Amino acid sequence: MKVIVVLSLVALSAAAPQYVWDLLKPALNAAEVQAILASRTEGQYPTYSEIPQTNFDCNTKKQPGFYADVDAQCQVFHRCDINGNRTSYLCVNTTVFNQITLVCDYFFNVDCSKSPSVENFANSRLYTNQPLFDTPPAEYIIPMAGGKVPGGPFVPLPSRPAPKPAKPAQKATTTTTPATVEVTAEVTMAAEETTSAAAEVSTAAAEETTSAATPAEETSAAAEATTQAAGEGAAAGGAAAAGGSEESHE
Repeated sequence: MKVIVVLSLVALSAAAPQYVWDLLKPALNAAEVQAILASRTEGQYPTYSEIPQTNFDCNTKKQPGFYADVDAQCQVFHRCDINGNRTSYLCVNTTVFNQITLVCDYFFNVDCSKSPSVENFANSRLYTNQPLFDTPPAEYIIPMAGGKVPGGPFVPLPSRPAPKPAKPAQKATTTTTPATVEVTAEVTMAAEETTSAAAEVSTAAAEETTSAATPAEETSAAAEATTQAAGEGAAAGGAAAAGGSEESHE
């Protein structure tokens, strides 16, 4: 009976899925990272300036994907396509290729020597419809150095709600009511009365201007008559003077 139970537990443990945090090196806190960077020495990580020649061969890999080059201390990684062709890349200094996440990572986060043992973890999913990494359950606990747990169990981020569609702009509508019609009619009639009154005032003013011009015309006629009388008087006076002069000579 005990043998059956043990075998069952072994089978369950073998079938238990591995998540990305189970394979990565235990995470470091900020103080530990600062201590490593402050005490780093030459040779602690590779510093290639160009891709070196190694014995890496895509034909030895079971599937296409991205592979760390252990002979180059994982600062170099290669892409093997579906035809077995190779393309090589070089990570910048202080970083090496992380075979689990398939990205260049800080050297203190990668155990280069274990890369071949995990090279199928992500590569086996690259050309499939599967996600690159499985989402762990809510009760999953992230392993850390010293058995510490950062913030307790893993809590997946809540999914963001889909944005609500924007409401269409409402068109302004004008509703005409009977009261509005009556007010509009009254305003129209008042405007017509105002226009009529203004026309009457304008006509009266024109007539007054015409009347005011008549005395001026009469004054002008009187002035002309006076001037004509004065002329006739002067002519008569001249004639009388001439007659008197002729009698004195005689």
